Amino acid sequence: MRGADGQARGAALDERKVDDLGQRLLQWRRRVETGFVHVYLVPKASIRASSDLKDTMFVDLGGLRAFKGSQRYSIPAGLDLKGYHSVIIWCERFGVLISPADLALTVAAR
Repeated sequence: MRGADGQARGAALDERKVDDLGQRLLQWRRRVETGFVHVYLVPKASIRASSDLKDTMFVDLGGLRAFKGSQRYSIPAGLDLKGYHSVIIWCERFGVLISPADLALTVAAR
């Protein structure tokens, strides 16, 4: 991930994964420093600025759980991931994009 505003820092690996129980997960494994924000899946690809999200729907995976380390977020059952191309970190309080990332579908080895 990269900071949309230049403030957030830390590269991240974003994956769409399936665990041993078949639960689909979004995970990243590097340090991400941001304020209190939410994690959204977005259908649009190549999000780079808040303006890229105008009139775009999203799926809220919940609040950012930690400022560092590996994190996992459950993806709602029945959600067709083929229609989602980005994950973003969004500040709900101020309505601004903190950090975007493009997604690629991967399946965890069993």
